[in-house]
Amino acid sequence: MEGKFLKLPNRRSLKLPIKFHLSPLFSPFSSIFSLSPPGRKVVVGIGIIILLLLFRLWLSFLGYLQFTSKSWDSIEGLTTAVYTKSRKNGRKYWVLKLKKGSLTFYTSTYRPFSVNPLNRPVYLEFKPPNVSFPNYLTSFYLPPYHLIVEPFSPPFQWIWNQHPQFKEGGYLFQALFLGGGIPTDLRQKLGRLGVVHLLALSGLHLGLISLLLYLFLSPIYSLLHHRFFPYRNRYFDLGMVILGVEFLYLLFTNFPPSLLRAFGMELTAFLWLYFRLPFKLFPFLLGVVLVAFLISPGLLISLGFFFSLIAVYLIFLYLHHLPPTPFWGIFLPFYLTGAMVPIIHHFFPQLSPYLFLSPIISLLFPLFYGGELIFHLWGVGDVGDSFISLYLQLGENYFTLPISTPLFGLYLGALLLSYFSRPLFLLTPLLPLGIIVNHLFISYFLG
Repeated sequence: MEGKFLKLPNRRSLKLPIKFHLSPLFSPFSSIFSLSPPGRKVVVGIGIIILLLLFRLWLSFLGYLQFTSKSWDSIEGLTTAVYTKSRKNGRKYWVLKLKKGSLTFYTSTYRPFSVNPLNRPVYLEFKPPNVSFPNYLTSFYLPPYHLIVEPFSPPFQWIWNQHPQFKEGGYLFQALFLGGGIPTDLRQKLGRLGVVHLLALSGLHLGLISLLLYLFLSPIYSLLHHRFFPYRNRYFDLGMVILGVEFLYLLFTNFPPSLLRAFGMELTAFLWLYFRLPFKLFPFLLGVVLVAFLISPGLLISLGFFFSLIAVYLIFLYLHHLPPTPFWGIFLPFYLTGAMVPIIHHFFPQLSPYLFLSPIISLLFPLFYGGELIFHLWGVGDVGDSFISLYLQLGENYFTLPISTPLFGLYLGALLLSYFSRPLFLLTPLLPLGIIVNHLFISYFLG
């Protein structure tokens, strides 16, 4: 046998299956590679968003280090809320909530204001306090050494001037069109009537902006598209431009939580469609949350963002269990009103007997919004002030219906489980409405 070699068979000729063995370093990720291609795209996409979120937190940390390293500094923020407080000795002071970009901070003063600082810029000189990084991301307190309340910015002043006899209307439309704050008493009235969510900038506003931009840009793009770059995807290009303009609108309005949620959902849906991912409710909502946190990490403790996210989940829940019909859109506001009552009124327990009008108001709201926008553009925004004033007076009659924390947690669990159970889905909005009707009957007829 000397000089002869044993010839082994070729692996390809045997047609044996090729197997890849991941090293121990990659074994935790083996389940990802075993997924179907669409599922793998979802996992990888969410992983990329998480990496971007970590990068965003790192940039915020650099800003935090710069903020705390100065001995003195100044900042100008928009006042989004004003609270009147009193010490034990009866001395009054005022707490201001201000926003500057993605920063939210509070300050206070004992000096009475000559004008209400709500929705006005406030210039503040301060010595940076000892603020932790989590508080820097969410909210913190700045003790002022010098505070100046400045006039309304031109857009806010333009709306304010159209309501000289009805100041509540001025604040209401500043909130409706520009994302401004509203006084505490006005917010309480709207909350009792179940319509405070309509004032928050949300998907309705972004939808209107998207429609107007598409109608304006589409003919222009079509001319350029056929002549210079016919190989481009027009929907992708127009979508990117529209998303860019909407992001500028977010910057202009100081990132209100409901509008940021709507933008995050629109951006996530755009990427979901672009990568042709299969729609799954919970991965999609997770993508919305991560995109929103990527833009503004302070949403982590935002109650408004929590409310808007629950509302989106309820809409998807409604879609999941009830296929669209001609009357599908009519019953949706009634379902949302019933399902959101325990959630909102766990935090704000005051309700009005006229709460049941809110679904009808929600159905008519797009017409109201469009009409008021036209009136304000013409400079006659006070046309409907008398009717709005009469409606707000209904919110002065209310009763208190506290919802305990255990019951609140149980209800949230029922909402999550109702995704898998249609009977539970139908039952969840009926229970709170039954409790309210029973309370009203006892209070007004037996009390």
